Amino acid sequence: MADQTKGWLAGVFTIASLLTGSVHADQPGDAIRKPAVFRVTTDVVNQNVLPFTATINGFGNSLINEGAGFEPVVFRDKLIALEDSPNRIIADPVAISRYDTLREGFLDQATVQIYRIENGRFRMVREDRVKTGGSHASGWIRAIDDSQVVAPGTTRFSFSWASWNRPRAKYYFTVRAIDKYGSLSPAAPAFEIDSPEKLGAAPAAQNVLVAFKPAKALFSSPKPTPAPRALKGKLGSNGALTLEWNPVDSPDLAGYIVYRSDYPPHQHSGYYLQLTGTPASAVQHIKAGDMVIVSKKNYSPSRNRDLSNRVWGVGPEYSNLLPKLLNTFPDETPGKGWSLAPHAANTPVEEPGETCLKLQLASGTKESLTIYNHSGTGQFWYDVLEKKPYTVEVWMRQEGSGTVQFKLTGFYDTVPQKIKPMVFNVGHDWKKYVAHFTPTVTQGGSTPNRMELEFTGPATFYVDNFRVYRADTAYLDLLPHELEAIKSSGISALRTHGLIKTGTRTYDMEQLTNSGGVISGTGKSNTLPQTLMMMRKAGVQPWLQIEFHMSPQEWLAFIEYMAAPFNPKVDTPASKPWAYKRYSQGQAKPWTEEFDHIYFELSNETWNGLFAPWTFSAMTDAASKKIYSPGQVYGLFQEHVRAIMRSSPYWLPAALDRKFVFMLGGWAGNMGYSHDAASASPSSNFLTIAAYNGGWDEAEDPPKLGATGLFNTLAQVNQLAIPVAELYAKELLDLKAKGAGKLHLGTYEAGPGYVLNGLNNARVTEEQANAQEQVMKSLAAGTATLDSFLARAYRGFDVQNFFTFDSGMLWKSHAKWYHGGQAYPSWKLLALFNNEASGDMLRTETLSVPSTDLKAFSRRQTIKDAPLAAVYATHKGDRYSLFMLSRKVPDYPVGDDDGYTPVNVELPFSEAKSVTLYRMTGTPQANNLLSDNVRIEKLEIPPSKLGRRFSLNAETGADERGLPPASTFLYVFDGVNAIKGTIQSPKK
Repeated sequence: MADQTKGWLAGVFTIASLLTGSVHADQPGDAIRKPAVFRVTTDVVNQNVLPFTATINGFGNSLINEGAGFEPVVFRDKLIALEDSPNRIIADPVAISRYDTLREGFLDQATVQIYRIENGRFRMVREDRVKTGGSHASGWIRAIDDSQVVAPGTTRFSFSWASWNRPRAKYYFTVRAIDKYGSLSPAAPAFEIDSPEKLGAAPAAQNVLVAFKPAKALFSSPKPTPAPRALKGKLGSNGALTLEWNPVDSPDLAGYIVYRSDYPPHQHSGYYLQLTGTPASAVQHIKAGDMVIVSKKNYSPSRNRDLSNRVWGVGPEYSNLLPKLLNTFPDETPGKGWSLAPHAANTPVEEPGETCLKLQLASGTKESLTIYNHSGTGQFWYDVLEKKPYTVEVWMRQEGSGTVQFKLTGFYDTVPQKIKPMVFNVGHDWKKYVAHFTPTVTQGGSTPNRMELEFTGPATFYVDNFRVYRADTAYLDLLPHELEAIKSSGISALRTHGLIKTGTRTYDMEQLTNSGGVISGTGKSNTLPQTLMMMRKAGVQPWLQIEFHMSPQEWLAFIEYMAAPFNPKVDTPASKPWAYKRYSQGQAKPWTEEFDHIYFELSNETWNGLFAPWTFSAMTDAASKKIYSPGQVYGLFQEHVRAIMRSSPYWLPAALDRKFVFMLGGWAGNMGYSHDAASASPSSNFLTIAAYNGGWDEAEDPPKLGATGLFNTLAQVNQLAIPVAELYAKELLDLKAKGAGKLHLGTYEAGPGYVLNGLNNARVTEEQANAQEQVMKSLAAGTATLDSFLARAYRGFDVQNFFTFDSGMLWKSHAKWYHGGQAYPSWKLLALFNNEASGDMLRTETLSVPSTDLKAFSRRQTIKDAPLAAVYATHKGDRYSLFMLSRKVPDYPVGDDDGYTPVNVELPFSEAKSVTLYRMTGTPQANNLLSDNVRIEKLEIPPSKLGRRFSLNAETGADERGLPPASTFLYVFDGVNAIKGTIQSPKK
């Protein structure tokens, strides 16, 4: 057989030489024009490679993305205790005040959970509340950068208020001298002033500042530096404040530091939380290094009470206070007030949640619940209304004689496409009011427009569950085309990105388990039951991402909600409150019985500061004093959460050791974090990483449209995907040898990467953004995406995730409906694998392949003789699937090359009942941005053309030149006899 193979290969090389014109091996471009010759063996390199998965952002049929359920804002934060104390949490001022955002008292009555690592395990040592009057966040704050001081020869400083600072408010200033060793003088007596009524008019302050870094000294400063004297200030006609003081006489003077505060010095109380309870033992004393989760709900916010002067007028900072749709605070406008009022136990409101909006308006006073939520076809951020019926519904009642109307502003408020306002005659009792509208025209352009629910007094209105959605589909369900896209893709699981990245405005378990829309803090008001209902309907497994700030009681509630049976003849709401909640929502069967597996991931990229505070930092073991790295802390906390879940009485009866799959989100660019997390969490099932092709995640610039950009997209698999996968495969062996016996590898996000203007200080022009879209939605990018997924599967990655299932630009799978709604090439090819080729992945051998040298850039490696064609093979039952992928583009990096590759494959069988070709081909730059240009064609190949030596030619669905550039060919061989005609390859 060896002699026959050698003879066959010699013939192949001779024919290929004639086709390519290659005669001498050392001629330029010969390597890139070589034929590809592969052998497929029957050796399995990765068993049962499952269909790929995808991430989904906040989803569902709704035009009101958040806030319409009028649930209280849940504020949660993570602190690290800096000092030991029996009853006081002393933390970094920046953390306590959220960067000088929150005022004294904001966290009064907040709950706290205090976590500690002892002997290599997390434990919650105390749960308590912040005492009324015990939330302290006041002191002096630098008015200049930490690395600068006012020059030593200058005794003057100009301070300008920004337009968003609080007007007509008390401000306090002081100044301290600093010597060259970093020692500070006492503070000068404070200067007090009221800020102007009109802010932001003053020019930027021009101060004489110098960089400062303390000098090292063998001894402390020889003489204390005295405090500056005679601090005074004057408000200029332009609104700027000028501070002046007497110079300090000191030979070691390095300069001055100016400070500001919202509070007079005698009211400065520092930065700490005083707790209400009394510790039961010394174990419950706060220790330096403890991790603290603090939580508070806000029912009646006030920026005057809750926000610092610095951010008093900063709209984004209101997110920690205001429910969405509300744009005013309840204590600022005469004749207008609101609060979140609790529902009565017997309320008739469907899916009521905890609270509703109570809106009090004087006669003639107006207030609107408003949101910018639709625009035209010239943008992709907002929804574009279709020419289909929409439903408006809202629960309301009133005490008074006010009026209510729903209206659209902007485009749909002008003739001839004007949609008339819908008036609701609201009565005294709760009632669901419903109206409908149908746009007759699709808006063009990019101007955003609002929808408003407008109230006019005199009345006290009660409002809940304000919803606007397409009438042909249930509220927050998937639209028909979305459901079909998921089902037809064959993806095995969806990862819930809408439930994370919450920041400090987040949710608790009570809100998370509410009906869809009845929550504050998630993407598109997604909730757990609404998400699970969608996944069951779509036939996929849940990959649940839940923020890690839940208390132990909440994690136990989660398991009861998911897994506990509820029999109304035996069980009661008191005995099983969370199972009863699920039962009362119409889900009698435990959710865990609806799915084969439930993937579970704590938060998102717990190493990435973008997603703070739900990230981990280093901690010290209180018993052993061992310092744990951030990755180890993550792993230990994962073990802690898992142990709490397993302590539930419902865990073992529901066989959740098998059903729950615990995912660790590693850091592809930092093996140390990944290793530490996995080594500290031996119970976890998967160590996953992000694996993008280019983009900001890989520190690359936007690709240019042309041969270079397309080739680099295809080359990523050689320079990054394969090296990283092999590195992690090697690391897995080490982790398993050290106790992580059930650990597998995977990706939590992958696919085409993008550079976003402003992200990581990147600057992307409109031209660059357009080129990036064309490249990353091209045929070349589709082949490159599938190539990298298959390359990682070949190296042992068992679960892989595409980011994201959604429509639009950047990290999306489909075009918007007004651009055709077609899938982009990457999604199409991953779906092709899911539907046709999952199974055992087989070992292949490369006998000849076109190649080129690749130069390193960004995080990519230098690769010599990088292969420019690849084959992957899978086997399931009597089906063998063979992928052939081209990594070439015409005339690059060598000119006068058409990009085609002669391909011959030695198969482990010679007969099949049928041969089907699925091919995606065309020009490498062809894309699906605006129409379905790049498609998968299906061709039946006569089985008579099959032989043990399979060639790509006109008879097998290509042409005589072989595999086209940047193309993907999948051959599916059905009815293969596992014995007859099979080559038994030697074991590796």
